Amino acid sequence: MRAFLSLVILTSASTVRADDAPAAKLETSAQEMSFLDVFKAAVRTAPALEHVGFDIARADASLLTAKAAEAFTLRINTDFNRTNGAPIPPSTQGNKTDVLSANMSLSRLLPTNGTLELVGNTSKTNSDFSGIATNLITTSIKLRLTQPLLRGAGPAARNRNLDRARYARDAQLLTAIAAANGFSGVISENYWRLALAWKVLEVRRSGYDLALKQKRFTEAAMRTGKIAANELIPIEAALAGREQDLLNAEFEVINRSLELRKTVGLEVPLDRLAIKTDALPEVDKTDVDLAAYVKRTIENSKELEAARATARGADAAWRGSKRDLLPKLDLRIEGGPLGTDDKLGGSVDRLTARDGYAFSAGLSFELPIGRDGARGIHLDDRANRASAQHEVIELQTNLTSAVARAVYDVRTQRLKSGIALRSIALAQANVDAELKKFELGKSTNNEIVRLQDELEIARLRHASTLADYVVAKAKLDAQAGILLDRLGVVVKTGTYNLDDFTHGKGHDRGHGHHPGDGHDH
Repeated sequence: MRAFLSLVILTSASTVRADDAPAAKLETSAQEMSFLDVFKAAVRTAPALEHVGFDIARADASLLTAKAAEAFTLRINTDFNRTNGAPIPPSTQGNKTDVLSANMSLSRLLPTNGTLELVGNTSKTNSDFSGIATNLITTSIKLRLTQPLLRGAGPAARNRNLDRARYARDAQLLTAIAAANGFSGVISENYWRLALAWKVLEVRRSGYDLALKQKRFTEAAMRTGKIAANELIPIEAALAGREQDLLNAEFEVINRSLELRKTVGLEVPLDRLAIKTDALPEVDKTDVDLAAYVKRTIENSKELEAARATARGADAAWRGSKRDLLPKLDLRIEGGPLGTDDKLGGSVDRLTARDGYAFSAGLSFELPIGRDGARGIHLDDRANRASAQHEVIELQTNLTSAVARAVYDVRTQRLKSGIALRSIALAQANVDAELKKFELGKSTNNEIVRLQDELEIARLRHASTLADYVVAKAKLDAQAGILLDRLGVVVKTGTYNLDDFTHGKGHDRGHGHHPGDGHDH
């Protein structure tokens, strides 16, 4: 019966790769990329950053449209007018007048929201009044001022749309930087989760090797008769289970690699799907300063600055619409030299000699009954202003809460890492002690496998804690706006959203130096 049992065990063992651990194929075909390499690729190919650039382009277009109101305006008009009146007495000749005129003006909006125009005009009048022909050419140069006195008066009314567009663009630029900072946290998490997948694969292989080593020891002891044949069963079962864990770990490496490629916008080479990362770093022994991080985050937060810019734009719109509640009262004043003659040259001579002049002034008043339209716009602007101001206060509170939560997350993972290291040491001691008992025939492979599983779980828990720590620290630094600086990546708001100008050999390219503190993680 014992011989038959041994035959069954050895036959089943042939289905498991008992001689060698599973080959490390992924490492040989993986594409190696450091933490910084991923960021350098992301700034060129990440889809999320491209969309930020499109938003900036649209904000630039809106600002350019609003600036059009500040530009000089050139107008040229020509006009021909003919009147032919019937004779008053039936036996007399009627009245006929032809007027051909041309004028050119150059106007500019004033800081007071008035308009100043320089107008040049010439007109030729041919008239026949009851058979008496008259030719007259008039030339004039006038300076014309049209100024609102109530509704629409002042810089607030003039700059309402321009300020709103300018602040909107500022907000969009700041949002782009905030998006880059936030995206750096996303990249960091994807990268270090992939590093965790590699570490898990390493731990799974180590567990497989331990079981394989125990199997060989057991087989040797079985040949000498020291150990019964059924002691091989727990080891074979453990090897089968751990080989499945290895396959799952390899799949997770591929899965995480593809996720990182998707996030960064990298190509997917079919023969090199996996990305080999840096190893998970050990935790920093220095504790993080909550107060310092809160202060730094509030000072550096581009999201908060963007909210403030939006609030300033809403305030500009509210102040401008407030002027629209007043009745319209516009003043118009114009005047300048005038020359008249029957020939163009004579008319110009009289103009330059300032023999004559023309002057006019007027007031226009308008009061919409009820003013519901202006009041509605103003109330809407007031609500938007209050909402934007509240958004700033709420965002600052949320940032403080988020930083506090992130700081305590970092602290928790740092403490958990120390506990996990002690757990590994204790689990390893248990395995070593049980192996000695097994050699003396005082233990079984069932207990060995159980303790090896506990050791593997402890190593996996420590790896997970390291990943959680480095991800939490990267998110905290990204939130504080210092992760990109530490990597030496400069945020740009022009043609590109980010630039991979790193501070080091071959990467300076003439840009300013922003040294980090040596902590890349």
